[in-house]
Amino acid sequence: GLVSYRTRVHLESQREALADASLALERLRLNTDTIVQNLGSGVVSIDQDATIVHFNQVAEETLGIRGEEARGRSVSQAFPAGAAAMVDLMRRGLDSGEPVSRCEVELSLEGGKVVPLGLGTTVLTGAEGEATGVVVLFHDLTEVRRQERLAHSRERLAALGELAAGIAHEIRNSVLPISGSVQILAQELKLDPEQTKLFQI
Repeated sequence: GLVSYRTRVHLESQREALADASLALERLRLNTDTIVQNLGSGVVSIDQDATIVHFNQVAEETLGIRGEEARGRSVSQAFPAGAAAMVDLMRRGLDSGEPVSRCEVELSLEGGKVVPLGLGTTVLTGAEGEATGVVVLFHDLTEVRRQERLAHSRERLAALGELAAGIAHEIRNSVLPISGSVQILAQELKLDPEQTKLFQI
């Protein structure tokens, strides 16, 4: 009876510890999901079968796909045809086990919209070093490209302004001696009214 009682008490404490661990694990999963969902960059993860596991809000907005429709589907089926370069990078990570630290790709989405992305991949590995999944983290570079174009345009305008100022300076340098010479000639020569008018002009 004593052994039975101790076994029951031990099992009960193990059951409570397991319930506490399950609760902590669920909280951790919810916190992780919340962090991934609210990142400022797009996050998509796939498992070893190239099935989408995570698909955050920024990924939805950038790719025009709803997360609940994408999760559980093959990345090739869920992504639009214009995102083939991104899909290839994820599949290459699964096949080779090599991450991509930084690259840029362009997505061609519906309506002729072209979205430049800066992205990187991380390969998830199992206990024996085999690829068990890939996480891609990406950022829409549309605004960055727009700012680059504006900066380039400003640089060209600044260079044009410098050129115009240089030309104006050269013209002034040439005109001042001519103007001074004409004034001296107008004072020293006896001119009729028509010649005086021409000298003034």
